[in-house]
Amino acid sequence: MKTLLTATLVALGLTLTATPLDAQVTSNRRVASDAITLTPRPAGMFDVSYKVFCATQDPGQVDMSLEASLFLNGVLIDITPLSIIIGGGGQTCGGSCVTPNCAVFGPDSTCEDFTQFGGVGCFCAVVVSPTNPIHIAARPGDVVTVQVDPAGLGIAELYQTDDVAFATIVTTYNREIRPTDITFVPLPGGDHEIQVQVHTIHSEPTPIDLSMDLNVSVDGVYLGTVQILNHIIGGGGGTCSGPPCVSNGCTTECIDMTTVGGIGCQCDIIVTPNGNPTYTFRPGNTVTVEIVAAAGTAVDAWQDDDVVTVPFTGELGTAFCQPANANCNGVPTLLTGNGMACCVGLHLEAVQGPPSQFGYFLVGNASSDPGITISRGRLCLATSGGNTIGRYNVGGTTLSSIGAFDAAGVLQNLVGTSQQGSGYDVPATLPFVGSPTILMGSTWHFQLW
Repeated sequence: MKTLLTATLVALGLTLTATPLDAQVTSNRRVASDAITLTPRPAGMFDVSYKVFCATQDPGQVDMSLEASLFLNGVLIDITPLSIIIGGGGQTCGGSCVTPNCAVFGPDSTCEDFTQFGGVGCFCAVVVSPTNPIHIAARPGDVVTVQVDPAGLGIAELYQTDDVAFATIVTTYNREIRPTDITFVPLPGGDHEIQVQVHTIHSEPTPIDLSMDLNVSVDGVYLGTVQILNHIIGGGGGTCSGPPCVSNGCTTECIDMTTVGGIGCQCDIIVTPNGNPTYTFRPGNTVTVEIVAAAGTAVDAWQDDDVVTVPFTGELGTAFCQPANANCNGVPTLLTGNGMACCVGLHLEAVQGPPSQFGYFLVGNASSDPGITISRGRLCLATSGGNTIGRYNVGGTTLSSIGAFDAAGVLQNLVGTSQQGSGYDVPATLPFVGSPTILMGSTWHFQLW
């Protein structure tokens, strides 16, 4: 008897559907442009400091040590190792990623939202930075780059797009001196008083101290220092219209900050020294004035306009019809000419005049000495024999020299025809019919009326 066994084999299939776990960020280093600080120093140097933010949610201690590489215009300048080990589990901050309970890691620590780096939750970031600033020679417009990489046994990161940051050096304040800012006022005895004004601008959000020293040299020999102290400009600067920069809203000039490595337009603030020094100059001397930031004050990033050199040509011309009649102060008014101005190179100054009295200049092709008595004075320009005189009182043109003597007896220009504010810059055009010009080698005579 056969016993038959029928077996039905059933193949059992096991289907496994595997879903891979997404890689999550549990640790991160971050550097940002707003964490790079560029501080100007003298001689075109800058202090560079930066902050690196490190955060982790790993359960054990994590070595987040790093190397921070500093580049200037793409060229490696410095590599700084920074050691940091963060305790296990990190430090979780509020679900809305707020900072207060991260203060245990220092005032700069922040609460980082890990979702922006490919992680989950919020964790406190510890801030590390170089102990001392790094010194570099740079100029406005240069680009500073900071890049962070794991150092030694420091863990690598999954999210690295925030490991590089850039910052461009930009001028936000500046001091400037121009050739027209230096003038010389003759004094009795052959001495001259040097008068200087300086232009300052800034767009800083807070007040900034732009006090300065002005070093004066003649023919390369240092003579002394004039100080402009306590020049603190209020926060925010004074923004004017532009570009192009126009003086709307400015009491003085509207400066284009792009000319000094900055951005936008700012109102010019003009300052003068605390007292003017007196020196004895000779025609042919070269006078140099250099701006130097006063101790403890902000240093300019742009220093190309901090030194100006001008020739001192001395007094021009020869006095005639001397001495002049005494005015109501009991002294004669003194008229001098020098070559520090524009145009034909002649600038006229009048001192020792009666305060609050007005005057303007005359010109003639011949002199008359001792002149013709008119009222309490004398007309010393010839009007006979074919000679003639012209009057610099043509309103609205460079042919107007109208001014008034101030309390110190200096004739202050009232019509904007003197770059230094006092006296008169003589134009090439003469105030005669046909508008002839002053030619090289010609002789002309001037008098204050």
